[in-house]
Amino acid sequence: MRFLIIPLLIAVVLAFTGCVPGAEGPDTTLGDKPKTATNETAATFTFTSDIEGATFLCKLDTADFVACQTPYSVERLQEGPHSFQVAAVIGGTQDPTPASYEWTIDLTPPDTMITSGPSGTVNSSEATFTYTASEANSTFVCQVDSNAPAACKSGDTFSGLKPGAHKLGVSATDSAGNQGPPATRTWTVDTQGPTVVIISGPANGTQSCGAATFTYSADENASFECSLDGSAFGACASGGVTYSSLGDGSHTFVVRGVDPLGNQGPPATRTWSVTTLTASTTITSPAENQVTGSTGTIIYSTQAGTNVTCTLDGNPVPCDLSGTYFFAGLANGLHTITIQAHDACGNVNGISARTWTVDAQGPTVSITSPAPSASVTSPLSVTFQTATPEDDVVFQCRIDGGSAVQCTSPTQYQLPPGQHLFQVHAIDQFGNVGPNSNVTFTVK
Repeated sequence: MRFLIIPLLIAVVLAFTGCVPGAEGPDTTLGDKPKTATNETAATFTFTSDIEGATFLCKLDTADFVACQTPYSVERLQEGPHSFQVAAVIGGTQDPTPASYEWTIDLTPPDTMITSGPSGTVNSSEATFTYTASEANSTFVCQVDSNAPAACKSGDTFSGLKPGAHKLGVSATDSAGNQGPPATRTWTVDTQGPTVVIISGPANGTQSCGAATFTYSADENASFECSLDGSAFGACASGGVTYSSLGDGSHTFVVRGVDPLGNQGPPATRTWSVTTLTASTTITSPAENQVTGSTGTIIYSTQAGTNVTCTLDGNPVPCDLSGTYFFAGLANGLHTITIQAHDACGNVNGISARTWTVDAQGPTVSITSPAPSASVTSPLSVTFQTATPEDDVVFQCRIDGGSAVQCTSPTQYQLPPGQHLFQVHAIDQFGNVGPNSNVTFTVK
């Protein structure tokens, strides 16, 4: 009898542990499970076996395996890391490699620290803040003044701020969903510059003989910046400024005040004329070496009382004192506009010229995946890129001859088995449409 009991005990132990000699064992697959980081203290798992009729053994953290059913739920778990294992059992044979999962319960909200941004009184209607959280991979919500809270990220700029006091509150939410208390910053916006009045100088519409002196004052403590005939503003004396050797024709003097915060006030202007004009012209657009489309506008300025002549790539073109010349249909490559002013006294200035580049060719696109004639599975991801770098490129895609729709790389398709044709082309910032790039592939 003793010799019969010992083999029976060995068989029972092997059946309980799933170690049946010669048996491969069932496979166990996990289904539903908690997020890898969560603030939920309950968890539910679902699981299946590749063999119908299997039973299951479950193990939570360091506890022993116990019999269980799907779904398997646990509650009131402590904060910290947790693990779960489940093994299918069939005919006394246990899955030798149980399905396992690890996750962390995090109940501690993150702190937020504002690391840079305006404070005190500033003269900008924009404010850029940087901030960080005490936990990595946190997201942020910002509230400016009484506006609704909104998702934000460090380095965001808030614009359109009106003069007055402002407050930013920013709070972090960690990957487990815990939202921490907000960090705050207050500051004041002052964008109102001083008002300047011109006290003396040539009156509007009058004439002078080559020289003019202006005096001015401001309604608050300010420094002054002056401009003559559209030149860049430069510092000028508080008492006044004198201009001499002025050319024949109309002149405009502009003065503005700047307060200690750097706020520029509204300009004060005087326009008058001089009787010894030397004609001049200035091209303001396009910028030197700028890239434009095949259609655009040349913008220039001349003094009153002048006439202008223009040439484009050495050929005369019609232009006038309107200050604009419209061009269309220019070919790819470099182009040069020259403009020359003639004053009423017959004075001619030097030629003002501007060279720019026309881009009249659409960008080409290369398809990087799938390869031509490839055999793929659905859903699939199609990737592509422009062959040469261009700014503000828009892509349009079509599949199997359908309508072209705007798309980005990668773009996803759920396609039936069979052969398919993907086409994509690019449109640059000037509206140039590039050629189609094609790839034919087979969905298994």
